[in-house]
Amino acid sequence: MTTSLWLLASDDFLRGLTYPPAAMKHLYDRDPTVAKVTDDIKNGKIVDGHITSFVKTLLKDFKKGYNFRYDRSLAALAVACGRIDTEFTDAFLAELVMIRISEMPIGPRVAKLVIDDRKTTHTTSAPS
Repeated sequence: MTTSLWLLASDDFLRGLTYPPAAMKHLYDRDPTVAKVTDDIKNGKIVDGHITSFVKTLLKDFKKGYNFRYDRSLAALAVACGRIDTEFTDAFLAELVMIRISEMPIGPRVAKLVIDDRKTTHTTSAPS
């Protein structure tokens, strides 16, 4: 099944400059593609299994010693998941934050910012 998740890995989405994590989070907070992913998670069009498969597929492109092409995709997904309060999104963000490798300088740091924001703002529960 094709979901809006794949828009986060598209060339169009990944085109452009990479900024420091706080700036990337700010951009993704306002990005219509990230908003679409958030809505699709909230409405059950994207379920936990879709996110797991998406991330596993992206990680197949990982090569040690090279910037991870989909680091920004994971950062955007962190922002989308940060708006949803479920055990799965909590676990996803916690796992992403724990990644400490030079090939992924943005995603884990954006996830940390998202977690920090969640502590002070209200999130929405997705349908079970």
